[in-house]
Amino acid sequence: LSMSAFIRSITILLCFVHASPLIAKEPWFLRELFNTHAQKPNATQYIHDAELFDCGVEVLTLCSDEITYYRTRVFLEVRVEENKVSRVVMTADNSNLTYSELQLSLRKDGFQLASIDIDGNEFNVEKRLVGATPEERVQIDKELVTFMNRQLNRTKIKSVWNVNGQSYPVVHLESNGEEIQVRLVRD
Repeated sequence: LSMSAFIRSITILLCFVHASPLIAKEPWFLRELFNTHAQKPNATQYIHDAELFDCGVEVLTLCSDEITYYRTRVFLEVRVEENKVSRVVMTADNSNLTYSELQLSLRKDGFQLASIDIDGNEFNVEKRLVGATPEERVQIDKELVTFMNRQLNRTKIKSVWNVNGQSYPVVHLESNGEEIQVRLVRD
C-alpha cells in the first residue's frame, strides 16, 4: 500500500465519519409521533419497540437514545396517557446552529411561529398578522427577523408554534442557555 493510497483511504474515512450525522436516518416512529395531526397517536406499537425504553416513574414515558430529527441529534421522550401519545419531547444541546436547525425543521413539518419571547421581550406574530395587508405582512416578517437577530446574548428563548392558528397540536421550542427542548402537545 503506497503512502498516497493510505492518505486517500484515511481522507475518505474521515469524510464519511464527519458526514455521518448528515446522512443518518430518522427512526421509523418519529414521523408518526411528531407531526401536525391533532389526533393523539395510539401508543401500542411504540410500547414494545426495541428502540424505545420505559423511563417513566409515575406515568408511562418512553425514551430513546440519541436519534436524528432532520439534521439535528436529539433525545426523544414520549409521554403515554390512556394508551395514547399525549406529548413528545425532543432535547438537544444548546447552540445557535441547533436552535436555527430546529426552527427550520418545524417549518418543514408544517408548523408556523405564533409567538416568541426572548429574555422577557415578546413578539406575537399571530396578533400582528390579524387584518394585515400583504405589504404589512412583509413588514411584520422583517420586524420579526430584526427582533430575533438583535437578541445576541439571549439566555432564555420560548417560542410557540402551531398549524394555521389551531389550538392543537402546539409546539413549544425553548432554550434555557444549556439545552434546547422541543415539546409537542396534543391536549
